[in-house]
Amino acid sequence: MLFEKYIFVGNVSNVLLKIRHEPQVCISGELDKKNNMNKRCILLVIFIVAIGKAQVIKGYDYCHDNHTEKVNIVDLKTYKMLLDICYNYPEDEECKRELEKYYDKLKGTFSIKVEFEKKNNIDISLFTKNAGARMTIVFGGGNSSFGNEPLKTVKIYDRKGRLIEKTFYVSDCEVGPTRTFNRKGKLIETKYYDDYYFVGIEQVRNIILNALGVDIFEPYQGRFVRCFFSRMKIEGKYVYSLEFISRGEEGSARKYYIDAYDGKFLFKDIRYSTKKEYYDSFEFPKERIFIPIRDSINIDK
Repeated sequence: MLFEKYIFVGNVSNVLLKIRHEPQVCISGELDKKNNMNKRCILLVIFIVAIGKAQVIKGYDYCHDNHTEKVNIVDLKTYKMLLDICYNYPEDEECKRELEKYYDKLKGTFSIKVEFEKKNNIDISLFTKNAGARMTIVFGGGNSSFGNEPLKTVKIYDRKGRLIEKTFYVSDCEVGPTRTFNRKGKLIETKYYDDYYFVGIEQVRNIILNALGVDIFEPYQGRFVRCFFSRMKIEGKYVYSLEFISRGEEGSARKYYIDAYDGKFLFKDIRYSTKKEYYDSFEFPKERIFIPIRDSINIDK
């Protein structure tokens, strides 16, 4: 009898590898036992591979993202106050010690331990009238002001410190669902944003990397240029947009549009200057493929 087994290789949504065994002779009881063991082994392999390959984006916890958490809002307020003082007065040693104490108190409440680490930027916005707080964790941002770091988690807490909503982002693009919890910490809603985005976030990352040499999971390194990645609908198509901006919204810029159905670059919009010394001061990505221009604006006029 020939046995055929299938196991997942790489990402769960990717390719199936077929393993064909040589003929084996066994009695019926042994066959059933072997089949059951084979099924368990296959499920175990699938589970291990799936979990091992799932955590592809720094800071995003695919395995435990349904877990809720609760923070002490008073401690959160104190931590924010101390964080602001230490930022403005970096030589204040007493403030640093107090900040460390509250840091340790808060860190233990997080379901994803990688979030509340010193290498990340923790930005806290307190709502008025003790209505709760909004926390943004920028992975790799340190304790400095926000830079180009694209990976972040946004969490909303109610006035008693209970987590009510959280979303993970790559720049301005939601990745995975937004999860909403009730007062008891039960998951009550899961809102997805990628129903019409057949090209996934990891696929579009590779597409952009091959076409422009830019990794959307990492800070853009071009001189005096910032990068923004998002989703939108334009001209009846669902697209990913990748925008590079210099000197604010009125400066030079390039914005690329990628079809979310097949991953092809549709076109780009540009703002440019004819002044060579101005244009050369910025580092935009070098295009490795031809991308047509849809709209262009001369900022000198």
